[in-house]
Amino acid sequence: MKTNAKVFLALCVLLMTACDRGPSLRKVEIEFNSRNPTATIKKLVVGEGDASCVYYHIKYKEKLSEVVQEQVWQYINYGGN
Repeated sequence: MKTNAKVFLALCVLLMTACDRGPSLRKVEIEFNSRNPTATIKKLVVGEGDASCVYYHIKYKEKLSEVVQEQVWQYINYGGN
């Protein structure tokens, strides 16, 4: 296997592991929409994280606004799930 392929595979495994640390993107989207019923999500991505916490970056627009805003939500795993 070429070095580039190995690096790509390692990054994929790392990203899948990091993404598994918090709730799914769909759950975050549902929670955000329940707290911000007039907002429309434009982009939702998993950011940095480790074994105990993960950050979700949520870019959105409020109704009747063209300004894109961003919130960063942190989810902490206290070992209960």
